[in-house]
Amino acid sequence: MKNQNGTFKDWANANVSRQIEDTVLYGYYTLYSVILFCVFFWIPFVYFYYEEKDDDDTSKCTQ
Repeated sequence: MKNQNGTFKDWANANVSRQIEDTVLYGYYTLYSVILFCVFFWIPFVYFYYEEKDDDDTSKCTQ
């Protein structure tokens, strides 16, 4: 990406390509953060702390 004298090569001289790379990188970080949050926090919380409705039907007659 850089020449031996420290300057950028012709294809990397424009700042636009680095801005696009940064945008994609931040998008990946956001996506992976959402996935990790769901896998390690939200799904276990929902799985272990979900309460089912009680099936207490008082209209039944039990003998």
